[in-house]
Amino acid sequence: MTRGLLSTRHTDDAHAGDRRMKTQRIGWALVAALFLGMTGSARADLTGTKIVFDSNRSGNYDLYTVDPDGTGLTQLTNTAANERSPSYSPDGGRIYFDSDASGAANIYVMNADGTNPVRLTTTAGGDDGAPAVSPDGSKIAFHSNRDASWEIYVMDPNGAGQTNLTNTAGFNDQYPRWSPDGQSIVFATNRDTDWEIYTMDADGQNPVNRTNNAALDGSAASSPDGTQIVFNSDRTGEKELFVMDTATYNPSQVVVRTGSIENVPVWAPDGTRIVFQSETAGQIDIYAIDPAGTNEVQLTTDVGVDGSPSWSPFPAATTITVANTQGQAASSVAIPIAITDATSLSVTGISLGITYDAALLTPTGAAPATAGALIPAGWSIQQNIPTAGLLQVSLAGGFGEPLVGSGVLVNVAFDIAVAATAGATSVVTLTQADLNEGQVTSGEFAGLFTVLNLVYGDVTGNGAVTSFDASWVLEYVATNAVGDPVTLPVETSTPVWASSPLSNADAIAVADVDGDETVGAVDASLILQHDVELITEFPVEAPATAPSRASVVGAYGLSGVASSTRPGARIVVTLDASDIGDLLAGELRLDFDPVALRAVTAYMGGSEGPAPMLAHHAYEGRVGVAFAAARPIEAAGSSLHVVFEAARDLDDVRSGVIEASRLRLNGATYEPGFRFAYSIEPYRTRLMANFPNPFNPETWIPFELSDAADVTIHIYSVDGRVVRTLDLGALAQGMYADGSKAAYWNGRNANGEHVSSGVYVYELRAGEHRSVRRMTVLK
Repeated sequence: MTRGLLSTRHTDDAHAGDRRMKTQRIGWALVAALFLGMTGSARADLTGTKIVFDSNRSGNYDLYTVDPDGTGLTQLTNTAANERSPSYSPDGGRIYFDSDASGAANIYVMNADGTNPVRLTTTAGGDDGAPAVSPDGSKIAFHSNRDASWEIYVMDPNGAGQTNLTNTAGFNDQYPRWSPDGQSIVFATNRDTDWEIYTMDADGQNPVNRTNNAALDGSAASSPDGTQIVFNSDRTGEKELFVMDTATYNPSQVVVRTGSIENVPVWAPDGTRIVFQSETAGQIDIYAIDPAGTNEVQLTTDVGVDGSPSWSPFPAATTITVANTQGQAASSVAIPIAITDATSLSVTGISLGITYDAALLTPTGAAPATAGALIPAGWSIQQNIPTAGLLQVSLAGGFGEPLVGSGVLVNVAFDIAVAATAGATSVVTLTQADLNEGQVTSGEFAGLFTVLNLVYGDVTGNGAVTSFDASWVLEYVATNAVGDPVTLPVETSTPVWASSPLSNADAIAVADVDGDETVGAVDASLILQHDVELITEFPVEAPATAPSRASVVGAYGLSGVASSTRPGARIVVTLDASDIGDLLAGELRLDFDPVALRAVTAYMGGSEGPAPMLAHHAYEGRVGVAFAAARPIEAAGSSLHVVFEAARDLDDVRSGVIEASRLRLNGATYEPGFRFAYSIEPYRTRLMANFPNPFNPETWIPFELSDAADVTIHIYSVDGRVVRTLDLGALAQGMYADGSKAAYWNGRNANGEHVSSGVYVYELRAGEHRSVRRMTVLK
C-alpha cells in the first residue's frame, strides 16, 4: 500500500518487501510551550522525560522508550501486530500510535506504560497514521488515505467527529504536527509537484507553502516556543536536518553528514535538543543533537530498525482533567473536573475557565458548579457565565487550608438540549486553569461529552436484548426491594453503543423499558417478550403504538403457615394469584425479624407449563421476590411461596410478625395489609419422661438438645450399677421425642438378658449436660 514519497524510511532495497518498513510513520513531537511559559525559562535538565520510538528489533514493530541519555530502554508493547508512529499526550500520561492489529492501520491510544490500549479509528478501506494531539488535548490530527490520496484529518479524543481538513484529491498531505498554541498545523505535501512544508490553520484554512524549494522537504515539527520549525530536506543532495525560523522561514542546516539519511526530527520539551532517526549503511537508529548542530549522541544501537521518535513533555507539578461524560437528550449530566496530587503544592486559589458547546449544553441554574470532595469545607466558590459557552469558576481558601491529595475540584451540572441528536459531542475545555495565579504549574486536559443513544433493555451492554438482560433486571427488582440493588453491568463496563460506562440514572433508564420511571418486574416481562419477538418495540420507544399493560383482573390472597413453633421450623408465606387472568409479572416484599427468622428460598409451583422467571434476595430483615414471564402465567402455577426458617440459636421465646410491605402485579401497586404472627420457643437440653412407664419389656426415652452434642443414655439399678449404656453418637439440635427419634431401650442389660422388675434410673449425658429420671419395669 503506497504511503507517498515522504513515507520512505530508507532506500535499502533489502527492505522493499516490508510495507511497514517502507512506510515512514512520523511520531508527533509534542510542543511544550505550556511548560516553558509556566517555568519562565528553558530547562537544560531533561531528567524525567522519555523518548518513545518504534522498533522491529523483536521481529514486528513494537514501541519502546529510552531516557534522553540512551539508558533505561523499556519495551511497551509486545503483540503480533505492528505498532508505529508513537506520540505523547500533552501530559505525558498517554501514548497515541497506529497499529495494523485489525489489518489496516488504525489509530490507538494507551497509557504511557503500555497498558490499556484502545482503538480510536476503524478505517477498513485505507490506513490511518501519524497521530498528533493538540496542546490542550481536545483534538487529534492524523493522516489517512481512506479517500485514495493522503489527507490530514482531525478527530475528538474518543475517535468521534473525524473531519478531513485538506481535501486535495490527487495529492498527498501527510504528517501533521501542531503549533504550540494549537492554532495551526505544520505538514508535508506534494500539492506543488515536489514535497514542501506547509502550515495551515487548525480548521484547515489558509494553507501556506513555507519552504518553496525544488528539493524534497518533509517531516517537520514546530519548536516548543513556536519560533522555529525543524524538517528534513535533500536540498544538499542527501536528506539532512534543517531549522528555519517562523519569522523569515530561512533554513539553516543542523546535521551535516555524508552517506546518511536523517528523518523524523522532534524537539525536546525545552527546545534544547532535537531527537531524530538516522540511517547509515542500512542501519537506522535514534540520535539526539542540539539545534545548532553540536553535541550529537547516538541513543540506540540495535541491529533492528529504530525510528519515529517522540519526546515526552516535562511532568507538570499537577494535572487538571475534565472527565469524559455522556448523557441522554433532555436529561442532565454532571461533569467532574479533577486534579492529581496537590498535597505539597500549597494551592489555595484556583481559577477555571470552562468552555462548552452552548447549543448542546446549558449550565443548570445560576450556580451549576459545586465544590468537589477535595475542596476543604472552609473554601469559597464563586462562578459566573459571562457569555454562552463559557463558565468561570473561582475557588479560594485560607493559607491554613490548602488542597491535600487528589480528587474532584468541581462538578459542573449541565442540562442537555432536548433536540440533541445521539452521537453529538461537545468538547469541554479548560481555557483557564490557574493555580495560585500560575505559580503552581499544571497540565490541563479537555473532556468530551457525548449524547447517548440508549439501547433500551440492553442492561448487559453487548448490543443485544435477550433473556439474560431480563434476568439482570429481575435481580435488580428483587434486590432493590430490600434496599440493596445490584449494580447493572452497563454501570461498570462500557456498552458497545456508548463511550464509557453509564451513570446510575442512565442505567436505570435502559432497564425501564415500559417508561414508567421505575424498574419493575414488568420490565423483565417486556424484555422476555421482545426476546421471543412477541413485541418488536418497547413502550418507552413508541408509547403511542406500544401494547397496553395487562391489567389485573381477579383477586389475590396472602396466607402463612408454620410447621411448628420450635427452632428450625419452616414458615411459608404464599401469594395465591391463581384467580388473576393475564398475569405476567409480580413483586412482593416481606419484612421480618432477622434474629428470629431466615429467608430460605422462594418458588412458584404447581404449573405443568413453562415456569416464570423468578429472583429473590434477602437483606437485613427484608426479602424481595420478583417474577416475570413472556406469556400469561397459568393459574396452576401462579402461586408464589416464600419460605422462612426459624432461628436455631434463640435463648428466649421470640414472637413477631411477617408483614407484606410491597405488592405489585402487572405493574399495579397494592396495599396488601398482610401480617402473619409467629412465636418461637427455643430448645433446652433436657431429659423427659420415658414412655410407656411402667413398661414391659421396652420403652422410649425422649430428650431435647439446645445445641448439637454427643449423646449417651446410661441406665442404672437403684444401687448404682450400670445396667445398660445407649451410645447415640453426635446429634443435632432439636427434639427427640417421638418413637422414631427418642432413645429406645429393649429392657435388656449389657449381656442381652432381660432385667428384673423394679425401679431403674436413666441418665442423659449431652456435652457437659447431665440429668436423671426414674422409670419402672413391671412384669
